[in-house]
Amino acid sequence: MPSLWNHFPTIQLKPSCTTAKLQLEYLCELLRRSSGTLLDLCIDTIYFDSKQGDKPYHHPTIDLLCQHAERWETVAINLNVCVLTGLRSIKGRLTALKSLTLWASILPSILYPDDIDFFEDAPQLTSVHIVTPFSGEIPLPFAQLKHYKETFGWDCLQITRAMLSPVLETLTMIVLTYSPVFPMLAMPCLVQLHVEFPYRLDLNHANASCFDNLTLPSIQDIRITAREENMAPTLQRMLKNSSPCLALKTLAFRFKFIEPGQLTDLLELTPALIHLSATLPLGSDIDIHNLAGASLSEHAHQPLVPLLETCEFNNGDDITANVSTALNKLASSRCEPQHDNISNPNSNPLLSNETCRLRSLSISFSRTTVRWLHSQHRRFEDWLLTTTSSDLEILRDALVARLPDLLDYRYHEQSGIRCRNEHDEVGRILAKIDAVRVDHARDIYVSGVHYTLKSIAKCQCPGTENGALARKILDKWTPIPEDPDALKYRHWARQGGRSLVYIPNGSDLRTESSDDISGERRDTSNDDELISGRVSLGVRDGVNSDRRAGVGAST
Repeated sequence: MPSLWNHFPTIQLKPSCTTAKLQLEYLCELLRRSSGTLLDLCIDTIYFDSKQGDKPYHHPTIDLLCQHAERWETVAINLNVCVLTGLRSIKGRLTALKSLTLWASILPSILYPDDIDFFEDAPQLTSVHIVTPFSGEIPLPFAQLKHYKETFGWDCLQITRAMLSPVLETLTMIVLTYSPVFPMLAMPCLVQLHVEFPYRLDLNHANASCFDNLTLPSIQDIRITAREENMAPTLQRMLKNSSPCLALKTLAFRFKFIEPGQLTDLLELTPALIHLSATLPLGSDIDIHNLAGASLSEHAHQPLVPLLETCEFNNGDDITANVSTALNKLASSRCEPQHDNISNPNSNPLLSNETCRLRSLSISFSRTTVRWLHSQHRRFEDWLLTTTSSDLEILRDALVARLPDLLDYRYHEQSGIRCRNEHDEVGRILAKIDAVRVDHARDIYVSGVHYTLKSIAKCQCPGTENGALARKILDKWTPIPEDPDALKYRHWARQGGRSLVYIPNGSDLRTESSDDISGERRDTSNDDELISGRVSLGVRDGVNSDRRAGVGAST
């Protein structure tokens, strides 16, 4: 079947005559087997140097592929000045080309856009990706483009031409300039806008006007990342231009910070939102209370985005007590079953005070240390240290001081790597942990010692003494009962190494039997104990809680 051969492996051009000859034979056979089908090609010139400087050069592989230009459907080319002459023969012959990716591994100033004019006449071309900046506009059939992605610097001419396409549906930009401002423009068909600003912008957060002039009446998906700036004001102005953004279902943004009240301003303009991923407002709980429909004032705020199903916040610093309280309020009001949640499938929540239940509420942190994440977890659960949990925490810190790799689960107890004295000291600390009398599961959770023990039990070489002792301690703790009254107040679970996720009362995680949790499974996870009738640390069989609801449920 010829269609089995139309997706070619990456074709790397090299100056070696022997290599070129073998490559030609290989490609001739692929072209023969794929006869009559459209081709998917990737041409890489990064290793090619004709040793003729920028003089015209005809590479035999390029000449062969260009003979079949009418069959090109999907093409990715790493442009090199040495091969431009050979590519000129495709001009006017790209009748089947639908998708084009271009990049250059040399300085863009060496490639002149006027020399890359052979893609302008491609009647079916609708998708273009410009991976690296070029020194000017590459001629393309802009008016017919539906999907466009570009990394650009100071010259915004090309991206502006693409944005003028009356049929453009998706636009992705990686902006390398320090002061981008897009022209006044309505994009009637655009449904997806993704923008990343890798560098610090030369703008004050209060007057940044990058998106001020854009109107997107059909937009469904907006994702913006600006790690060094607050672009909420210009994002708000774009949404206001496009109001009422009833088609917008996904809004995701990562800014260095946003001011109190700005999240509320954004969400008031996106009433039909389903998925939200946002920077947590700076040290303020007002936006979270508004999202919960529980304003701090005497007049309750109507719940924002009543159709919201998934909500993720990103935070780069410690969560303050008032913010953690507000997030718990949001969880109880939007994640738990409520009598005023939407019960009639035919009702319109946009015309009432009804809200959909959140299927997922989580918060992720920029810091990635296990100990720091545990301190945030403890704040959300309002866990207090007891004498027992304090003793366990001190011993946990002693283990981490001896084995810093425990902080990110990279500990490996291999013979000959660590000195004998250190090995013995770790054993003595583990023995002290084993000697602590633990009657309540909460003391284990509050101390966080079980994560450290799991790292030793799981990551060591099989059969070592310390790993066996860590496993013995965890097995001993497995049947410790959890106080039923305390159990119902535990709601937050660790997900990976940097996130917490809310587990509602009706979650299956709370009803799975202990046998299910401790069954013979071979999946592994760092965060695998569940809410159940007893504390289930999952260490014996390495239960993978990601199987359930996508979370590492160290609730």
